[in-house]
Amino acid sequence: MANNSICTELTGAIDKSCVRNFPKKYYQEAVIINLNDIDKANSQIGNIAGSTCDYTVQMILKSLKKGVQVKLPETGNAIKGFTGKSKTDNGFVQYLHQVQILMIGADVETKCQIDKLDHGRYVVALQLTDGTVEIYGWENGLSTGDYTYDIAEGGGGSLIVLQSDENAQESMLPLVYKPQTGGDANADFNEQFEAA
Repeated sequence: MANNSICTELTGAIDKSCVRNFPKKYYQEAVIINLNDIDKANSQIGNIAGSTCDYTVQMILKSLKKGVQVKLPETGNAIKGFTGKSKTDNGFVQYLHQVQILMIGADVETKCQIDKLDHGRYVVALQLTDGTVEIYGWENGLSTGDYTYDIAEGGGGSLIVLQSDENAQESMLPLVYKPQTGGDANADFNEQFEAA
């Protein structure tokens, strides 16, 4: 008989039977951060393993760096994040991080922005309507997946998905942003993490 190896165990209870208020939507704002602008050496990931699971990251950007804000009308639902779980052929769990945004227009500026998204690697922050800020692509970054940019059928633009590379998916779910001591997650998000 083989030795059983348990990396983590589910303990306690999961009781959501009386929950009435939980987020179902993202604010229509994203912060896209160049992966190289993050100070990974000084950023801290919470302890995910063990009995006190801390699925957070205290993200610090390098000096004079900040993210790029993407903002759409709050009445829409174009900006959102989602995650797909799978296993490698070797049995390791992996997560495909995906963030959807909307690009509009066919002018020079829009084409340059899309080209940069196509050729770069990014971490993306999204904020849920309860104020929670999620960080997508922390380990390996996100880049654009395959898409068709069709302004005629798309009402003037197209949805673009930034996602993990198929062969370099994340080992963790999207992390919850945790501000520095005395900081505020909402303020950091609204300032594109410039002060973080």
